Amino acid sequence: DTGSYPHAVRIASNDDGSPGLYMTILGSSNGSIIDPPSGIGLQLDGARYVRIERMRVRDGTEGLELRGQARRNHIYRNAFYRNTINGILLGPGGSAAYSNVIYRNESYSNGECGLRAEDEGSDWNIVARNFMYRNSSAGIRYNNGDSGRISQNIVFRNNSSLDDSALKIEGSTNTVVANNT
Repeated sequence: DTGSYPHAVRIASNDDGSPGLYMTILGSSNGSIIDPPSGIGLQLDGARYVRIERMRVRDGTEGLELRGQARRNHIYRNAFYRNTINGILLGPGGSAAYSNVIYRNESYSNGECGLRAEDEGSDWNIVARNFMYRNSSAGIRYNNGDSGRISQNIVFRNNSSLDDSALKIEGSTNTVVANNT
């Protein structure tokens, strides 16, 4: 439904979908906003086969967090903005988030990164055709995520303190980084 929802949303492993039958959160074309009073706006904690589309998540600590073996989720055409830390966070604290597709999202005006992948275990993720801009640190920071694909993203006007890099890849092996602007 159209509107602003002042609540955080958490989807755990017992709430997820299955292959070919994704649990879908679909926002209205007129605007569905998750605006938590504090904390993480939208969290997938161990969830699998969840599709999130056309949501706006703002003003949390993290806009979207995938953790606890969250896998095979599709994050499409959302906006994550004005979060105090990151717009999108994969695998915080070694909790792994792998085989997820992050596609055609906008992540902007966040306190650190537009998208950040942390720690070992954030592997095989596809990050493609996203717009990452006006984030305080970097547009995309991918740490220790292996065998992923980061391609065709538009990353600009990030006030990077990370060696003036809008796109920062560290400790990742077999990750394809191609055609980003």
